[in-house]
Amino acid sequence: MRLNLTIRARLTLLYFTVLALSFVAFFWICDVGFRRSIETNDYWLGLLNSGWELEPRFDRARHYQQALESVTVADVAAVARQYLTDARLIKLSAGF
Repeated sequence: MRLNLTIRARLTLLYFTVLALSFVAFFWICDVGFRRSIETNDYWLGLLNSGWELEPRFDRARHYQQALESVTVADVAAVARQYLTDARLIKLSAGF
């Protein structure tokens, strides 16, 4: 089955495909960077230098990865339904 799409539709599809892939790559790079950073002394020294209330900061740092891994698709979908509503939608048009 072949879809006959206009050039505009093809370019839009290509744009959103590249955008989606760039988001995936960005979050993967951030995750790898975070996992490597917590294995270094620089991360923990930066945490020590960042403020007086160390216990909450260390507690958050110790459980950050566990908290990230506990987020489910259903959690993300619930937040998306809460914030991505028609009332918050802004439509922009640029010459089309």
